[in-house]
Amino acid sequence: MGDTGAGWSFLADHLGLKHVDCVFPTAQTLPVTLNGGMSMPSWFDIKGLNYSADVMDHGQVAESVAYLHELIEAQKAKGIAADRIVVGGFSQGGNIALKAFMSSKEKLGGCVALSTWLEPGSAYEKEVLQNKGAPIMWGHGVADPMVPAVLGTNSVLHLRKLGYTLDHKEYPGMGHSSCPAELEDIRAFLAKTLPATPPKPLTAEEIDAMPVKELRRKLQAANVAVSDRHA
Repeated sequence: MGDTGAGWSFLADHLGLKHVDCVFPTAQTLPVTLNGGMSMPSWFDIKGLNYSADVMDHGQVAESVAYLHELIEAQKAKGIAADRIVVGGFSQGGNIALKAFMSSKEKLGGCVALSTWLEPGSAYEKEVLQNKGAPIMWGHGVADPMVPAVLGTNSVLHLRKLGYTLDHKEYPGMGHSSCPAELEDIRAFLAKTLPATPPKPLTAEEIDAMPVKELRRKLQAANVAVSDRHA
């Protein structure tokens, strides 16, 4: 909220991942109740800092989620497979990125959620659930005064109960911003999630000969949900 995609465009050079194309969208300009009705780039109107469902404009949330889905489709139209697409966002943008990730009808590569939250009882909890096995990186500053770290922790625990796979990282002394350690963790997450050379598919013979634990590890690394029932 209040920032533009250009404010995060430095990340493309910082990542140093030449095979990854980065897209930095800007939210539409809206009056924001929390800021006295002042108009600014915002993914949705928000009325207070308790981050519950009743302070958010859910119609605008849905519009923003649909916009991210349009951006995903635009990348697919360029020939990029859905499972090679990662969505991400900071604060309000992270909330929208999570919901776009959760409601995608195709399996995405993953999600980066920074200094954000997911309100309990969100309608997106009951969405397609196609991406439960795809990885989520959650970064949060311990000293965040805007979206307290406890909100991030509670959101992570809630998402894990829903069956999502998260790597939760907290950064001491970091407020509602980013830091070099977090940026390096984002780079490492994307390098692992979107390797320059996609892994070679296993042959049927290799699968038959593979121990169950190793097969399980490879499936999880490929963002395939694995049940414990027969493991």
